Amino acid sequence: MKKIVYLILILIVACKSKTQSKQGSNFVGNGDANSSISDFKLHDEDNFKDVRKSFNFLGESFLGTKKTVFINNMFYSASILPKEYYIKKHLKKTDSLDTYLKKLKKEEVIQFDFQYFKGDDLFKDKSAEEVEELVKYLSFNIKNDFYAITQKGDTIHTSGVLFERTFKVTPYKRLLLYFKFPQEQEKMKLVYYGKVFDNQIVKFLLEK
Repeated sequence: MKKIVYLILILIVACKSKTQSKQGSNFVGNGDANSSISDFKLHDEDNFKDVRKSFNFLGESFLGTKKTVFINNMFYSASILPKEYYIKKHLKKTDSLDTYLKKLKKEEVIQFDFQYFKGDDLFKDKSAEEVEELVKYLSFNIKNDFYAITQKGDTIHTSGVLFERTFKVTPYKRLLLYFKFPQEQEKMKLVYYGKVFDNQIVKFLLEK
């Protein structure tokens, strides 16, 4: 009987070790900015969810793709915003839609969300001074924590960032990341070096 229990324990430990190794290989890399987009493989679909998402504004719906990674009790989600949705929601209507689409042909806006898995506010246990520093970082310096890799292997850094403050109305914190590319992109790799809520390297293969 003791031998059977011992064998069962060995099997449990081996399975757990294999699962942890498998999960870690997806999201924590060596930060090689020159790696080709074709080298970015997915090995564990359970931790990498792709969903077709509707972005809605004033009764109109625009389809995009939302990708979510769950790592160390945090959800990280990224979506390339549909151009027409972004233009209608965020830009002043000084030009026609066609004019804006031409101007933004080589640019992309990525919506990036952080959320604690229990749904708690990420600023919940922070002092007023800590919250102020976090808001400043999310509004400015965090843009240096992201870069994109094109299909040709070019590394593109963010040209700007917008922190959308919701004042505890939502459980997540949201950024809009702005990128300018040499040519129009259908897919890209987004890399995030987490320095705010957890020190992780998170990667997404994004497609329109």
